[in-house]
Amino acid sequence: GNLDQMSSDFDLSWNLLSSAVPTQLGLLDKMSSGFYLNLNLLSSAVPTQLGRLGQMNFGYDLSLNSLSSAIPTELGNFQMSSGFYLHSNSLSSAIPTELGKLQQLTGGFELWDNPLCGVPTQVEALSSGIEDFYVWASPSWAGDDDVIDTVAQNCTDPNPGDDDDDYENREGDRAPNMGSTISLVLIVALSFIVIVLAILVALRRRQRYAALAEEDDHSGNSGSYVELVDDPELGGGGDGDGDGDGGTTGPPLLPGAGSSDGVLCPAAP
Repeated sequence: GNLDQMSSDFDLSWNLLSSAVPTQLGLLDKMSSGFYLNLNLLSSAVPTQLGRLGQMNFGYDLSLNSLSSAIPTELGNFQMSSGFYLHSNSLSSAIPTELGKLQQLTGGFELWDNPLCGVPTQVEALSSGIEDFYVWASPSWAGDDDVIDTVAQNCTDPNPGDDDDDYENREGDRAPNMGSTISLVLIVALSFIVIVLAILVALRRRQRYAALAEEDDHSGNSGSYVELVDDPELGGGGDGDGDGDGGTTGPPLLPGAGSSDGVLCPAAP
């Protein structure tokens, strides 16, 4: 597109973008803050052309993808003050010493959850002046600690003498990649929708049953009655109305209420 004059807030995060990072994004060389491609499904190497964004000083985020290969040395050209995030990818090889030039960084330097090999002394030297400086080769190498600032690794067994586990076993314990995270979010969202629909259907049925019950109540109290035939066994007196009163007219009665009176028999609906 024609976004080469854009200077801030290029945000394509929280999508399902896949395949390679376009090299054309390197043309956004006037960007100074807010370059966000995090939380996608990007799976290529980080293009060296992104190193042309030399004016970047805040918010460079490629985390939570499946980016691979080595970290480009060109990223050390940034003038970053905070927010340099490449964590939770598949970046490998050694951390470039050129990242040690990011000496203006004061907060947010995160390379964790990548199978990287070693932390150069130039990069480790940044840790004294940076809040949230998280760098290690793999979260599984960090043991049970929640936060580990730096772990210098050299691509060998990170725990010499530990016969219970080896690197391959620990790699199986790595945090799930972005694809698994998005799948989990979709499952939770769909489950919530199903629950809401079930509740709505139940409420609708309850309202329907209440309406039907109300209709039955009204029809059952209509006040109409059936006419009983004259039958001596029902206590009739031969007057044709079956109440045994010798001709008194009125609603038909059933025996059981008083000596000669009965109970009213409502008509069937």
